[in-house]
Amino acid sequence: MPFLAELARHAPQIRDDFTWMLGMLADPRHAYGEEFPAVQAAVAAQVDLLLPLLNDADQRVREAAAYAAARAGAAAGPLWRRWKVESDPAVSASLALALGHVDGPAASPVLADAAVNGPPAVRVAATVALLRAGLAWPNGTVTAVVDAIDDGATVIHGWAGPEAATTNSS
Repeated sequence: MPFLAELARHAPQIRDDFTWMLGMLADPRHAYGEEFPAVQAAVAAQVDLLLPLLNDADQRVREAAAYAAARAGAAAGPLWRRWKVESDPAVSASLALALGHVDGPAASPVLADAAVNGPPAVRVAATVALLRAGLAWPNGTVTAVVDAIDDGATVIHGWAGPEAATTNSS
């Protein structure tokens, strides 16, 4: 895992792919088996190397870093700090899912607003985050998400699971 984390930080290309891979190795929707707990712990041990990627210049790396950090057990603080300054909808969508995963109840008001008022990708992600966290959807969510899907929004592939592996950076 340290090698993959260093590739995510310093490889000349596809750093986002290495970052997604680290997250998937710690995600029970993508990795499993009797060695999974050990693999998940090995990824979690790299969380301090993953967190700086939330501020990477490459939006694809930031998008993947939100997922990998959440799956690695990162505290909510760095995710919240990135959420407050992020302007890219694909990264914001990944952050919404990450916040729902690590800080669901506290993220509920922000996710509820994003589910109705965010850009299409963020609306879908925030709604999925609310659903996965067992939180209520605000009035207007269904219409907002249907409109977002009509605009082509999907759940980011790492967050989706193997049966629905698609990517959208809307």
